[in-house]
Amino acid sequence: LIWYIILIGDFTTKSFEGLLGADHILARNRTLNETVITVFVLLPLSLAKDLQRLAYTSILGLGVLVYVLFIVIHDSILNSPAEISQDVPLCEWSLGIFEAIALYCHAFVAHYNAPKVFSELANPTLGRWTLLVGIAYSVAFVV
Repeated sequence: LIWYIILIGDFTTKSFEGLLGADHILARNRTLNETVITVFVLLPLSLAKDLQRLAYTSILGLGVLVYVLFIVIHDSILNSPAEISQDVPLCEWSLGIFEAIALYCHAFVAHYNAPKVFSELANPTLGRWTLLVGIAYSVAFVV
């Protein structure tokens, strides 16, 4: 959960800077953004006894992800140069990728709702759980 808060703090502060201007308090105060989101969004969600209420917002979240994916593809097509220079690397690997993978995996694996999700499976078995986690990791890796 801590990693989610860190990512949310980074994202919201940068987003507010672009939306509201660099001088706005939400664009300058990451701690304020993290505190407000934690207290008013994450805490109530973490206290839920049943995850069924999140089904519709999960579908909405997936729809937003697909929408953003199309926007990024569309923007990259419109703003790409006519010719790609040999000086511009299309893919560059660095050791920083391992830090990102560790962060994302830890955030996913350590999520405390995993036992609740497991118990809500139609037929909760270790095999089905392993399949579900494998599919989730595969989708996260592809995205």
